[in-house]
Amino acid sequence: MRGYAGIVEPFEQALPRRGPLQVLRGSLRRRAFCYIVACYSAGLYLTIAVLSAWPLAQAPASGHGSGYSSIPVSHELETGLALAFCAAMTLFMLSWVEQPAAYGMMHWPARRLLAATCAVFCLADLPNFVLGALWNVAQDHSASLASHSSGSQHSVLWADLLSSAFAGFGEEVVVIVFPALLAWRIARYVANPRLRRACLTILVIAMVGARLSYHIYYGLSALTLVPWALICVLIYVRTRAAIPLMLSHTLYDAMLAVDNRVGARYGYTAYITLGALVFVAAAALLIGLGKRGRSGSHQREAEHPHSTPVEVERNPATLTAGATEVRTNR
Repeated sequence: MRGYAGIVEPFEQALPRRGPLQVLRGSLRRRAFCYIVACYSAGLYLTIAVLSAWPLAQAPASGHGSGYSSIPVSHELETGLALAFCAAMTLFMLSWVEQPAAYGMMHWPARRLLAATCAVFCLADLPNFVLGALWNVAQDHSASLASHSSGSQHSVLWADLLSSAFAGFGEEVVVIVFPALLAWRIARYVANPRLRRACLTILVIAMVGARLSYHIYYGLSALTLVPWALICVLIYVRTRAAIPLMLSHTLYDAMLAVDNRVGARYGYTAYITLGALVFVAAAALLIGLGKRGRSGSHQREAEHPHSTPVEVERNPATLTAGATEVRTNR
């Protein structure tokens, strides 16, 4: 049990508990306008993303998948800029009526942000990498899987890195932050606990489905993305940590952009080795930051032994049953 607690503790320290929702800003007309525009821009994002992925999905759907298909850089830039604009518009509309902490875009201290990003990277992206590697092995031994699976890659590395930045920002805003925030706002008017749990289940399934909708060009290999998409949703629902999710997603996509080229040139062993080294470095950094944070907190407790106690009480106006509201006694 001590060993298990030692593994879990750095992740619990790095990722915060979700706090209560702040009161909406502005008049009722302003709130309605901002949420309507946000819904429109988020829907436009998904429409553009799915339509751009649809032509690439034809090959694996017809059984003619062939490894990685090359995407023209000019097409990716046009699509990426359009998607970034839609995601930025969604976030801008939310910022007009919501406090930054309500959708997880609050200020993070650098050390805590780094630790949270490493935690998300290990929790969500490591299973994705392992499943992807196993799927690649299965494809080598199954012609049927290989013919119904595919991927995409640009001819130049910088285009893949730019695409990673676009995806890390836009996808989290549209398929995680905005749907969860909208559901939390609606759930404040739902008093039935069973109905809330049912709504939470529907929300999680819808968010995972939205994430997979524009990855259809992967074919059957898109199934390996299901655990990653689910874990990202659960992390956000529990912590509302949007920025670590964005950074982790960007880092993972950038790592794959480099790793895929390394694997194509030096073989599958080099691909696995490089990916494993990156995850080991992230885990080591997370553990090191956790130990440093504990030593700092113990020092502060020694200097201020009579600190103000914290009262934790249940907040029934949130979607998940385990959410808590923290209030400091003054």
